[in-house]
Amino acid sequence: MTRLLAIPLIFLIALATLALGQEPAVTDEFVQAPGYEPVDSLELEDELDSLLPPVDSVFRRGSDLGPLAKIALILEAREGPQERARYHLTASVVPGTDDVLVQLDRYNLGPLIHEETVEAYGAENVADAETFGVGPHVSWRLVTTPLRGNRAIIVAASRMELSAAAAGEDQCLLSSCLSTVTDLGEEGTLQMLEPIEDAAVNPALVTDDLLLSPAAVFALMAGQAGLVLEGNEAARELSADSVIVAQAQLDRNLGQEIAQDGLFRVGQLMDDSVEAHWYRLVEFSMGDSTELLEGRGVECRRGEPDGLLCP
Repeated sequence: MTRLLAIPLIFLIALATLALGQEPAVTDEFVQAPGYEPVDSLELEDELDSLLPPVDSVFRRGSDLGPLAKIALILEAREGPQERARYHLTASVVPGTDDVLVQLDRYNLGPLIHEETVEAYGAENVADAETFGVGPHVSWRLVTTPLRGNRAIIVAASRMELSAAAAGEDQCLLSSCLSTVTDLGEEGTLQMLEPIEDAAVNPALVTDDLLLSPAAVFALMAGQAGLVLEGNEAARELSADSVIVAQAQLDRNLGQEIAQDGLFRVGQLMDDSVEAHWYRLVEFSMGDSTELLEGRGVECRRGEPDGLLCP
């Protein structure tokens, strides 16, 4: 059965590769950047299928997934989960095409939190380093394009392991990527957090963990923030090689509670007054259930926002 599914996908990926933008150097340069090692895109699509529940459809199980959910699923599957981590995501469009360039970096903050905890309470009162999480900092890149029933077929992919020195210089959405402080509420445009009434969580991305999976969180934040990748206005109207249209940060279990805090920015809006939309998602574990809270904000081209309105 796997072979029967894989054969047509080879042709789909070949077609998608041919259909990539008028400037293929843009996508090649993205996945072939120094330090990144190529990963077989067909193997990734097959692996995604194995991670998802069966569907009553002629299409593959991951055909409805967008690039943000796909890259998060791939990173977690290939690298294994991390107990305490910060994720930084960027999504770019290539003007004149439907191609999306998405990068997801995961910083393992377990060792730093362990070190700080030992300094505060003494080694005899703290669990070992493995309990806090061991493993490298990693970065994944995907190039996707919509094609024949697939919302975001993967046509190219690569991976890089980040050194401690390189990770220490990286800046995430609001702070240093290796900062153990988590307070995404510092973004000044955000309104107060309120419970989410209708959380459009993709059930295929929900796991048995105490918290939503990173893939579910990124997909939920993108939807709630109004991110549009297919038919993005910036891709139609701008002439740059590529344009970053979304950035996100997700802090997972960095405090004493089982919780995660995500912040999402949708920019490059073709709007005279609004520069960007901001969205924050906070999830707390309540034991056998979780509580989801959200906050919204706008970034104005001129002046200060009045609630969610710009002058």
